[in-house]
Amino acid sequence: LEEDAALIEVLATLPSDLIEKTRATFVLLTGEDLVEKIVAKTSEQDGYIFSNYWQLAMKQLLVDPVDLWCQALQDAMDGLGTDEDTLTALVCTIPEEFRDSIHQRYKERKGQSLLAHIKSETSFNYQKVLLAQATTPALARAQALNGAMVGLGTDEGQLIRIVTACDRGERLEIMEVYERAYNKLLVEHIDSEISGDFKKTMHAIFTTEESEYDLDADCQALKEAMEGWGTDEEALIKLVCSKTKQQMRDIRQRFEETEGRKLVDWVESETSGYFQDALLGLIRSPIDALCYGVRDCIKGFGTDDTGLITLVTHLPEFKRLALIKRYYELFQRDVLADIRNDTSGDYQKALLACVRPPPAVWASTLKSAMKGLGTADSLLINFLCIAKDHMDEVREIFDKENSTPLYKWIEGECSGDYKRVLVALSLRSSADRVDMAPIYWAQRCADALYDVTTLKTLLTSLPAVVLRRAGDIYKAVYGDSLAEGIKKKCEEGRGFSFFTDYWKITMQRLLELPVGVRAIGLNDAMKGWGTDEFTLTALICTVPENMHKDVQEEYERRFGRKLVEHVESETSFNYKKLLKYATLSKTESRCTALHGAMAGWGTDEKQLIRIITFATKKERELIRTKYSEMFGKDLIEHIESETSGLFKACMVALLESSQPQESPDYEADCDALIDAMEGRGDDQDAIVRILAEKTPDQVERLAEAFAGKAGVGLAEKLDDEASNWYDGIFSNNDFRETIRYLMRPPAERLAHAVRYCIQGFGTDDTGLITCCVHLPERQRAELIETYARVFDRDVLEDIANDTSGDYKDALLACVRPPVHTYCKALRSSMKGLGTADELLINWMCIAKDRMDEVRAEFEAIYEGENLESWIDGDCSGDYKDTLLRVARRPCLKFPGVEAAVTAQAPPTRGEAIVRFNKTFNDLCRKKKGNPGEDLFIPEEAQQEMGCAFMYWGARSSVAPNLDIAGLWDMTNALGFPPADDGPDLRATFREWDYSGSEEIEWNDFVKEMFTRVNDPGHYEADPLPEVVS
Repeated sequence: LEEDAALIEVLATLPSDLIEKTRATFVLLTGEDLVEKIVAKTSEQDGYIFSNYWQLAMKQLLVDPVDLWCQALQDAMDGLGTDEDTLTALVCTIPEEFRDSIHQRYKERKGQSLLAHIKSETSFNYQKVLLAQATTPALARAQALNGAMVGLGTDEGQLIRIVTACDRGERLEIMEVYERAYNKLLVEHIDSEISGDFKKTMHAIFTTEESEYDLDADCQALKEAMEGWGTDEEALIKLVCSKTKQQMRDIRQRFEETEGRKLVDWVESETSGYFQDALLGLIRSPIDALCYGVRDCIKGFGTDDTGLITLVTHLPEFKRLALIKRYYELFQRDVLADIRNDTSGDYQKALLACVRPPPAVWASTLKSAMKGLGTADSLLINFLCIAKDHMDEVREIFDKENSTPLYKWIEGECSGDYKRVLVALSLRSSADRVDMAPIYWAQRCADALYDVTTLKTLLTSLPAVVLRRAGDIYKAVYGDSLAEGIKKKCEEGRGFSFFTDYWKITMQRLLELPVGVRAIGLNDAMKGWGTDEFTLTALICTVPENMHKDVQEEYERRFGRKLVEHVESETSFNYKKLLKYATLSKTESRCTALHGAMAGWGTDEKQLIRIITFATKKERELIRTKYSEMFGKDLIEHIESETSGLFKACMVALLESSQPQESPDYEADCDALIDAMEGRGDDQDAIVRILAEKTPDQVERLAEAFAGKAGVGLAEKLDDEASNWYDGIFSNNDFRETIRYLMRPPAERLAHAVRYCIQGFGTDDTGLITCCVHLPERQRAELIETYARVFDRDVLEDIANDTSGDYKDALLACVRPPVHTYCKALRSSMKGLGTADELLINWMCIAKDRMDEVRAEFEAIYEGENLESWIDGDCSGDYKDTLLRVARRPCLKFPGVEAAVTAQAPPTRGEAIVRFNKTFNDLCRKKKGNPGEDLFIPEEAQQEMGCAFMYWGARSSVAPNLDIAGLWDMTNALGFPPADDGPDLRATFREWDYSGSEEIEWNDFVKEMFTRVNDPGHYEADPLPEVVS
């Protein structure tokens, strides 16, 4: 929509490591080269007035980072004279990850190695610094070690500095490189050059294997090696040389704690010479050893240039910063000032560039490019592009060292679009990496270069929640809503201004969130003359379970009336009852069904059994609470007034049982059940409690124990109608039926209930409706599979044969996978005379995030037909093109997509934590700013926090939902875990389980986040960490 500004914004924020992949992806996406396309764009006189430097800046932003470094290095050395300042800044800040590639690419481009070119353009100590810094660390150290031993005499200090500064892995690498470079073993060469305890120490450093160590015992052994008369040098060597850097850190701390003096001081007092220097280099922390080494090279008369070069080259950024800080703490001196005072010229600048952090070096180079007469534009462009991924640090250092901010310097030195892109680079936020796959960066470039067709692609390919979130950002940036921006685009008169009404409607629907599309579709199905029963059925019976409340609230907000009341006014008989139950929340529908089972003449005990045994313990709690709200009476009291005897006792026990037994005695329970079945047991309450207080898992273990003890399964025993139940408690049919249900796994419980409602003369419609509504997609599949396994029948065929009309269609839509219903609704909107376009648009938008499943199911249902061909034959123009793009839309598949969750699980645990914590912290800040009102979490924030739910849910035994182990792992990772993994975890799980399903579902997660964001214990607390260590 704003393609001119977008092109600058995209190229200025593209991460360096994605440039090559983005360019390759752009070719795959468009068939054209991105750089060539941008150069061609510069020739268009539509507001782009490009200077040569603007073109260069645009091209350099798309250069592979390795090529960028090679070009900059070559620019610094080619031509008349060498730009030593630039060469220094480049060589001394080469990223370690690019080093090998730069050497290879440089030789390919130049026909000369980088080292050879540097050597030909430099001299003396300056040359030594650059060659050492440009060489790989292992080879540079191997060369320095060789230099310390060849010729007359041995530089023992150099040997010590290099060897003690390395860890075990680095020494092994140096040994391999040394052997390849000089055809001799490093250890043997060192042994041949030195002697005594120093030789033993150096030999041990290379040959001693890392092993387990006893901290206290080793500290004691070190003490014993040094106290008393004489020093046990061999023990000292063995103890010190066998330790890793981390182990030595622990020993230093423990030794000082136990002995009251520092280990380094004691060793210094007991040893001398190079032997002492080597031991101290190993005992000191790596940074302390580096500081002492640098100080030794500088202090006194003359400078040990070879040692200084060896120490300061190849320092990673954290060591550069640590050296500057620790050097001052140890010696109360500024290491940079000491280097300046002891060296001069280009050599001095190179040493300083090796010690200063790269962003500081780049900031100084940028200043040099702009100060004085004229601007060194190529240099300015190169270093802004090199520094772009660290621009926050560069900007901070530049602003601190100069009186004018970096972007202000650029504004004063440049103009036009060239200025715009460099300013954008200088203001880039490198701390917040825009981490998108290359395809999205390539597409964003295409947005600006192919802006007309891109709009259709974006609206059809992105999830609605992404478009909504992008719309908020769009409005913040441009001041218009996304819809207004699209409208303006239509009026540009660039071949994109002719919109049909249906095309406009499609655009609007694609910007709606799924809840909004469903609410609009439901109203469309009922408004005006007559009701579109097929559409109404399909919409209500495919609402994801987590979306029911949201749809009801959105419907009332948009249309000023309750959805359930509107549905009741437009339907009748069993069809009306089913849609009413399906429209209500699961808890409300169960309460309504229970009340119906007891209202009027007689009580429907079978309905009571179904509803109460199907519910989990938490769901029964929710039902009791909601029943009182809806009907003004206590559910248990109502049941007690309508039932009697053991059946009443069983129903009440089930409703009152809110906690599972902690440690059931299955053997005693089996004995009590056997006695009751054989007419011996008379403790009726105890028998009821045996089953009422158990979870399905505990009941399953009870059944296994019963079969082992009685020789017959408990469920089979209860199903045996020929059994003589005497006058015992199992003689009550309703009680026995209740126990039968409790003994079955939940999936078989549902299958038996459906079969009971269908078989025989007449259909128990109320029971069948209760069984079929509010089945999540997983339970629908389980019902179809379990029914076929248990009864060798097709549940869908049985329902179809036993019912008719809209009622039949609604029952089938409640049991079939939603995708099947989407396909029927889409085809229905296009068949016959004319196309129901608004209906087609609604269904395409609803099915958008599962379009791959819809395509496959459409072809499976209607053999020889496909969705695209229907759309192609029924629509035209931009409207057709847009719907075809939706129909062809690729969909990422992940657990939870069937529940309308669009937050795909991130690829890493760290990303899940950071994305959740950033969003949660942002919501807490908003709440803290307005503590007097509840903060409602917008859909886009729900989905962003949902990345954590999806990450741990995908690893759960009940994916995409969370089990208790998943909740423990997630809350620990995010920073608000229960107090323990026992009682408090179970209590926390019950608190989160708002749905009562004994799984933490998407809606449960969102409700808990609402609770926590509005809890002062969270929004007043310290923010959650936004960086994962």
